[in-house]
Amino acid sequence: MSNSEEADARSDAVENVKERAESWDPGAEPETVEQHLREGFEQAGVDVPEQDVERIADEVHKEKDAQIEE
Repeated sequence: MSNSEEADARSDAVENVKERAESWDPGAEPETVEQHLREGFEQAGVDVPEQDVERIADEVHKEKDAQIEE
C-alpha cells in the first residue's frame, strides 16, 4: 500500500469513527466521547494523537449540544 493509500485509509477510518461518535447519546460528556473515540480508533487500527482525540471529542460534544438546544 502506498503512503497516499495509507493516508486515505487512515482518514477514512478516523471519519468513520467520528461519524459513529456523532450518533451516540447527545448528553454524553466529552470524556465519554473521548473514550469511545479511543476504542473506535483502536478497533480500526489507527493511531490518533491525543490532542486530535480531544479536539474531535470536543467537536462532537459541541455538535450534540447544538442538537439538544434545537
